[in-house]
Amino acid sequence: MVTKVDLRTNDTRKRVIEEAKRLYLNGGYNHLSMEKISEILGLKRPTLYYHFPGGKEQLLVETIKASITELITVWSEAIAAGHNTRSRLRNILDRISDYPMPENKRSFLVELWQLGEEVRTTVKQSYQQIFTLLSGVFEEGIEKGEIRKVVLELAIHSFMGLCDQIETMTINKQYFSEFSPIVNSFELKEVIDMMFEIWLGGLEIPAS
Repeated sequence: MVTKVDLRTNDTRKRVIEEAKRLYLNGGYNHLSMEKISEILGLKRPTLYYHFPGGKEQLLVETIKASITELITVWSEAIAAGHNTRSRLRNILDRISDYPMPENKRSFLVELWQLGEEVRTTVKQSYQQIFTLLSGVFEEGIEKGEIRKVVLELAIHSFMGLCDQIETMTINKQYFSEFSPIVNSFELKEVIDMMFEIWLGGLEIPAS
């Protein structure tokens, strides 16, 4: 869960972006309000518009950029800490619960796509940053013979799907444990390990 912004932070622009991210994650674009941010942070509206003269849509663009920069930094550190393809991808999965996405991601993406061109361009660039980062991991793994040759884009989409499922599993274990009693008998790290092994190795038994 995203925590409320620390009001002691001196960087006004950063404070605004952090609060915008919290509001966006809690309710999407309609929940993002310049007036609400002004009230929560105790800022006058002219101050808010000084930093974001383009208003709500510019604030959303800057929030997306800041969130992706933070995500890329954390994932890059996770990758650097690994010694092979398996450990690098597994390290990324350990960071998933720290960077939550909106619960209804599909609706939020559709909503973003209906906004201005700058928002759509930012979303495209964000996807490209993630794709480039993960491409490096998969390409090196293929080159070293650690994983088989695959269609790169499909492999990345598949891994992102796994990330999404692990995020959902994390929420389920925290709030809806009664619906998955067997899964919830394991620690979260064990669940992630098992899901990762299924994803990486598949279900089919190799022919002898």
